[in-house]
Amino acid sequence: MKIKNDIWFNKINYQFLKRILIIYHLLFFLIAYYNIAFNSRTSDGENFIRLALNTENWWSLFGFGTKFMAFLIYPLVKIGFNYFLLALLSSLISLKGFLIYLDLQKNALYKNKLSILVLSSFWLFLPSIHYWTSLLGKDAIIFLLMAMILKAIKLNNFKSPWIYILLLLAFFIRPYSVFILIASALIILVFFTHKSIKIKLCSVGIFLLLGALSLPVLIKKFLKIKEYDGIQDLIFKFFETIQNFNSSNGSHFFDIFKTSYLEKLTILLIRPLFFDASSFFSHIASFQNSIILIILIYYLYLFLFKRKRLTKLSYKFALLTMLLFWIIISTYIFNLGQASRMRVMILPYLFYALSGLLIANQKETIT
Repeated sequence: MKIKNDIWFNKINYQFLKRILIIYHLLFFLIAYYNIAFNSRTSDGENFIRLALNTENWWSLFGFGTKFMAFLIYPLVKIGFNYFLLALLSSLISLKGFLIYLDLQKNALYKNKLSILVLSSFWLFLPSIHYWTSLLGKDAIIFLLMAMILKAIKLNNFKSPWIYILLLLAFFIRPYSVFILIASALIILVFFTHKSIKIKLCSVGIFLLLGALSLPVLIKKFLKIKEYDGIQDLIFKFFETIQNFNSSNGSHFFDIFKTSYLEKLTILLIRPLFFDASSFFSHIASFQNSIILIILIYYLYLFLFKRKRLTKLSYKFALLTMLLFWIIISTYIFNLGQASRMRVMILPYLFYALSGLLIANQKETIT
């Protein structure tokens, strides 16, 4: 089905979609806030606030993960910001990310086919992504960072200081996310660009050096593994730590040692489905995931039978990064809730990349 082929008409549609997206996201902020307020379990955000409130020395909070989140909000907590205000700030940060992703989809949104409009924009309204990025937590910062990096790669413009500020923050929040993003960018640089061999080798060398220097600190401070006897023992202790956390936190958890890797891949991407659902929210999630599965099958059809291919660097970077996140996170996920949350780093890049198949072999005119 075609829609009116008029650039001004499409621009009006774009502005309308933008306003709807803002209202939709703020609605999910209220849903997430009230869900936390009336939930007997303590949320991550509440733990950050409690840790900041009970600490007198700001710099004693400087560290990785939860401690760093408490470090970030410490000044705001001390001047009286409550959970509502901090969660609203976090939600506005992630909203900026959504608006960047919407802007990145302009080339698809401005086409005069309704199917392209729907398929390229539907993921922007997935309830789970809005819910997790509306909470006071780590996801909002990572979400905005990934949107800004994707925009920088698409426009070949890395001048914004916010990219480097957010990269630094993300390193202390989720170090592996920074390594994956940089590694993916380097793979694209080495294999898909015409930069000189010298630039490529220097870039890879600096990354490997920084990685080697950071690894011992991350093992002790982020993974909290003090002693280990070789790589095999380190890997075992890592999974053992996760399994111990698994048994005392959350619900719908599974044994990471007994669950096959292939099953964990499906859990991270499209589970729960209807046969997994056991509660009201899991049934909602299963409906969302069923739609995702159907759309993924359609994109697979475009790739295999219509021979659609990704040509732009930004699409290739998004797909490669998504695959790296999917492969790595699938090794340690331990419950369905965590899988839903981790999709914040996977689905936006996946559906941005796949939207490139919708406009493959068509000239991009909107920037």
